[in-house]
Amino acid sequence: MPDAMVTARMDAQRKDAGSRALAELGVSASEAINLLYEYVIKKGRLPFDRNSDDLASREQRLAESIAKVDSIPKFELDERFGRMTMAEIRLERARRHALVDDDSPYEPNVGGSHD
Repeated sequence: MPDAMVTARMDAQRKDAGSRALAELGVSASEAINLLYEYVIKKGRLPFDRNSDDLASREQRLAESIAKVDSIPKFELDERFGRMTMAEIRLERARRHALVDDDSPYEPNVGGSHD
């Protein structure tokens, strides 16, 4: 089948930026357009949301993300942990789970590389 030409209009800055981005991905503009056409033919839709770059849409997604983070339950931290080394924290955890005795001289990984 003979090749056909596809022509698109865009501003020069977008073309240059797109060409650089595609080159970094190792894809030519022609290959990218062919991949786009193959995707649209196979899936019957674009591989992206046409309105995803819309400012209102980005602001809405940001607001939804902030709401999700804000909905995570908060709890008070035991301030003594802020003064403890990682070895002391591990020992405290081991004691809480009855893995070592309260009076155990055991010091897990004191001065070790995992602190």
